Amino acid sequence: QRIPSSTIVSFQQHGKTIMMSAKAPSGDAAQKPHGSQNVHNRGRNRRNNNARPHQQNKSGGQHQRKNYKANNNRHSNRNNKPQLRSRNQISHAVLSNSLVEVSTSRQLIESSDGIQNRRRVMKRLDSMLCNWSDSLLPTASYADMLTTSSKKSTTNKSNHPSLLSFGSYRLGVHTPDADVDCLVLAPPHIQRHDFFDSWITVLKNAEVSDLHPVATAYTPVVKFSMDGIKIDMVFARINHVQLNWLAEHKLRLEQVKEEKKMMKDNDVETEFDQTSSTVIVHHNNEDDDDLDEIADKIAEVVVSDQMLIGLDETSVRCVNGVRVSQYLLAIVGTNPTRLENFRLTLRIVKEWARVHGLYSNVLGFLGGVNWAILVCWVCKENPNAKPSMLLNLFFRTFANWSWPHPVLLAKQQLHPIKGVSSHPIWDPVNNFRDAKHLMPIITPCYPSMNSS
Repeated sequence: QRIPSSTIVSFQQHGKTIMMSAKAPSGDAAQKPHGSQNVHNRGRNRRNNNARPHQQNKSGGQHQRKNYKANNNRHSNRNNKPQLRSRNQISHAVLSNSLVEVSTSRQLIESSDGIQNRRRVMKRLDSMLCNWSDSLLPTASYADMLTTSSKKSTTNKSNHPSLLSFGSYRLGVHTPDADVDCLVLAPPHIQRHDFFDSWITVLKNAEVSDLHPVATAYTPVVKFSMDGIKIDMVFARINHVQLNWLAEHKLRLEQVKEEKKMMKDNDVETEFDQTSSTVIVHHNNEDDDDLDEIADKIAEVVVSDQMLIGLDETSVRCVNGVRVSQYLLAIVGTNPTRLENFRLTLRIVKEWARVHGLYSNVLGFLGGVNWAILVCWVCKENPNAKPSMLLNLFFRTFANWSWPHPVLLAKQQLHPIKGVSSHPIWDPVNNFRDAKHLMPIITPCYPSMNSS
């Protein structure tokens, strides 16, 4: 009779009750009656006893047979490992392609026309900000700026605000209906009250829709829609020390625009050096269709810790959105393949959260920056994993995370650099409110805070 696997069997033998565990037999053993195993063992022992006198003479042959079997096993293992590895690679490639199909079918990736529309809106806003800044310049100071042509070209650029994006648009994971988070880095002659007064008038004259300035928010913001694109705009006023940086930033952008006009009829290949914020041009037979993208990259120059010098706490919070986005890209963006793996994984995770009703800071759940930091943590720990594996690791990691242990992309910077005023950071040791946080997801830039 067949015995189910992992079954406890009890029987009587010589007046004693014997209990033993048994596994289900397989193959020919399943057909043998109960007790035949003992007969088989007795026969095997008898054969072994008969062979003992001859073991010394044929020990060499036994070693040869053992070595032959070992070599066969070794070769079979060698042959099996590449097959398993290639099988895993194929399966993850297939699963990753299915994630791309899901992203496309659920319209998680914006079309090229939609991307171009967003770029046009950002350029229009940049032009409007420049004209608005010129209108706020004092008349006497403005006359002094126009004394020489060289001063005119340099000073005008330094007195124009810079428009920098952050959030999902900066990371390249925005959906067609997503808003654009952007920061206005304004020169010293523009105050925050100007941003919520005269700039609002400019927006009204431009006939934007759904205009909602929220000056009293923890991070003051102006919300509006332009040409069908929703915009969330925050403001930070830099000091006189950073004017040269702002002027160089604008000049670099103008140089790219001029090169675009000059090379419009030529075939060139362009490359952007993120470290030095310069454009490297190589002449070949390819088109220059990505010059708009290069101009966008130059517009998104790195905002270093030096930019925090002289900023108040509200401005620091506004600037940190850009700094967190650029930090995430610095971790995963050095390799194009890893960057695309990060983007695809983040798109799928965010869509999963939306479907399950878990996506929204306003409703008390995690928002875009929270999910981005979590996915970036997984990508940092598994840099060579494909999107399907990253998605698996994401849920396995954070389903078993020891909350409230914080998620940290880098060691916390406790003190600012020289010249930057001290700001509150997330500190559960000395701050009892921070110690009560249930799910801390910490931003990687100073001053670090719990993004959740």
